[in-house]
Amino acid sequence: MLVSTIGYSNQYTTELKSLESQKNIPDDFTTSDIKKKYQNIVVVIGESAGRDYMSLYGYQHDTTPWLKNAPGYFFANYISAAPDTYLSLPRTMAMTNGDQTDIKNNIVALANKADFNTFWLSNQGYIGEYDTLSTVIAEYAQHKTFLKKGDFDSNNADDMQLLDGLQQIVDNEHDQKVIFIHMIGSHPDSCERLNGFPINFNVKNNKEINCYLASIQKLDSFIERAVSILKNKGESYSLVYFSDHGLTVRQTSRHLILGQDVQYILFGKDSRSVLHGRESKQNYNVPFFIIASDILTHNTYYNYLSANNFMAIFEWLAGFNSNKIKPLSPIEHSDENVSIYDGEASIPYNSLKDNEIIK
Repeated sequence: MLVSTIGYSNQYTTELKSLESQKNIPDDFTTSDIKKKYQNIVVVIGESAGRDYMSLYGYQHDTTPWLKNAPGYFFANYISAAPDTYLSLPRTMAMTNGDQTDIKNNIVALANKADFNTFWLSNQGYIGEYDTLSTVIAEYAQHKTFLKKGDFDSNNADDMQLLDGLQQIVDNEHDQKVIFIHMIGSHPDSCERLNGFPINFNVKNNKEINCYLASIQKLDSFIERAVSILKNKGESYSLVYFSDHGLTVRQTSRHLILGQDVQYILFGKDSRSVLHGRESKQNYNVPFFIIASDILTHNTYYNYLSANNFMAIFEWLAGFNSNKIKPLSPIEHSDENVSIYDGEASIPYNSLKDNEIIK
């Protein structure tokens, strides 16, 4: 235990030094043609939510009862940049050239340059092996709140607590603002993310899968409550949501001895039913939608969109141009040949296999 504690302390110190060296390096953005559309913009960054398991997009179990009827723009072929948070978010929320991410030229810095008041609310880790790059981006926000001071698993805070922060900001801050909300979402173990939210499913008699479906239904409730907060304020608003990546979901038989996975001990195989992966389309098939005070009907679009273009979509939504990015309408644009980064190289999305969807 002492060795483990020392090792974690050393890692923490290393990551903190990395964070300190990277945060708040001046960006290179200039902005122009600023014609802001909304008083309040909320960017919800989801975690591990796969589009294939949302009734919003046709899944047979009703995991998204509110979203499937909500007014908004819903995109059925939005593809994440990479298969995990560490690789995906920098490629989504900062400028990237090939394998190189220019972390200082990120979406929060861009919003600052357009003279928005910026907020970051997070239920992910502040520091840790997989959290530091996201925190570097968060540090550009003018106001920051982290529910966790260690890594993503340092405590089991409930995503619903983030809504208290949203309510407070909307009630008390009167400038035009962008509020970034970073959820823990459906991150494995999904059962740990429910915090008392009911499990309303019994698919394959598999607890892991049913917890995952329940975590998506909890997301549906989270978005409904966030929109209610914005709507009740009576000001113009838009809420945009995307998940950073999907997961592999499969029917397996898992056997534990003293809490240890027997398959992993004997054969080096992970027998979990819900886990990270990089080899299938389902690891990159994620939800993306925009709900706004001036969108009155439910609209579904089937054009392909890459998460690598999210900052350009943000410019379009927020109403300004910059010197480095051209605004892009997600309704009019289509990425015909989407590539993803699988952790080793950029490869065509269409070269990936399709996993069976568990029903």
